[in-house]
Amino acid sequence: MLLTLMAVFHGSGLKFVTASVVESNSEDFIKDIFPVLFLHTSMHLLGLAVFGLSTLWMREGHNTVLVIISSLIAVSAFAAFYLGALIPGILLLTAGFCFLIARYRS
Repeated sequence: MLLTLMAVFHGSGLKFVTASVVESNSEDFIKDIFPVLFLHTSMHLLGLAVFGLSTLWMREGHNTVLVIISSLIAVSAFAAFYLGALIPGILLLTAGFCFLIARYRS
């Protein structure tokens, strides 16, 4: 649920951030690809949430999937911290730990 909310919140800023980039003095190449790159992050978060939710109905292999999802979320969290996004990094680490807890409680 946390990842889904983050994806929706992130995606809701697409128009504002894209408009800011278009008005900037960035290269035209950056202006062209930025909306796709920005939207990719939202889709990444939503995809991780869907894969995590799908483990509820898996009979076998769900522990492996949960560890992989937790690892991917941790990488995203460290990227957020690297970019100076403290709150998103903390939220991502929280979601990753939730998946790890689910792995050990199942």
